[in-house]
Formats: sequence, C-alpha cells, structure tokens
Amino acid sequence: MNTVLMCLLIAAMCIFFYYLLCYIISLWTGCSCCEAAEKIHSFINGNTFIPLSNNGDFQNEVWENIKNIIGEKRFQQHVNLSKTAISSPLLWFGVSNGIPFVSLSIFYVSDNEKLIIEHTITNIVLKYLKMYGYNDLIFVKWTSRYDLNMPVLQIKYTQTQEEQRRLNTEMQYEQQKITIPTQDIIDEESDDDLNE
Repeated sequence: MNTVLMCLLIAAMCIFFYYLLCYIISLWTGCSCCEAAEKIHSFINGNTFIPLSNNGDFQNEVWENIKNIIGEKRFQQHVNLSKTAISSPLLWFGVSNGIPFVSLSIFYVSDNEKLIIEHTITNIVLKYLKMYGYNDLIFVKWTSRYDLNMPVLQIKYTQTQEEQRRLNTEMQYEQQKITIPTQDIIDEESDDDLNE
C-alpha cells in the first residue's frame, strides 16, 4: 500500500514539475505552453534548435549554394568585399519588430539569377526550420543596403506563436500597401471611362 502511494506521489510530483518547467520556458522564451512542451521533448530527444546565426552548417550551405549560382569569380569578389570594413556582414541575422530574420547581401546580374537566389536561400531556411519542427511561415523581401548600394534578400521566419502573429500582421500590412496603389489606379481608369 505504501509503495503504491509513494509511486503515485512521485508521479504527481513529476507531472507538477513538468508543467512548471513548461510554464517557466513559456515565460522565458515568449512561446505558448504547448511550444514549451515541444522544446522539452526536442531537448530530451537530442534535437535542440541551434539558432541559424550559430549554425555553421546553415551558413556553409548558404555560401556553397551562392558560389554554385553566381560562379567562383563573382563569389570571390563577395568574399573580398566581406573582408573590408563594412558596417555589417554580407550574411547577417537579427530581429525586427520581434521577428527573427536572416539577410543576405548579394549582387545579381539578371532577374532570373535573382529568382534562383531567392528560391534557393528560402528553401535552405525552410529546411532548417522544418528540421527543428518550427512553423514554415516566412516572409521574403528584397531591400537595399544604404552603405554599399547593394541588394539584400531578407527572410523573416517564426519560432513562436507570438512571432507568427506579428509576422501575419506584417504580411497583411505589406499586402495592403500593394493593394491600395493598385486600387487607386483602377479607380482612376474607371473615372476616365466615365468621362468619355
């Protein structure tokens, strides 16, 4: 009888500490309790997430693919440029509006090469996100570096539900920015048709 009670007490304590650990992880990382439980399971299974910024395999795969796309000579020019005193590296990681991102500064010679670079790097990011069991919701955008007047591929991704909510909001905002000018053009054409 005492051993049964002792086993039940130990089981109850284990469950309590498990939920307490989930709660602490959710507070610490900003994720939900379900996501915290997934992190615990990943840790126990030996599949912990290594941030993309610290993941040498990710960075090597990105640069190897870039070298294959743009060729050895142009790749060497990028390597030489990265060794100069520029404000930030050509491949860098950060957080914008609470959403993590990876950015790659790279020159391209044609729209076709631009698309190949975009799809290749996007697929690599998705591969690593899926490897660690994260959501595959991403937002891809081309911008420009002011210090080098160089195109930048920025890929925002999410690891928590809060980041996913923020990314969805940002994507809706970007979609509205695209839709509103298009709607104005359609309205102007409709007005011109009425005047004729």
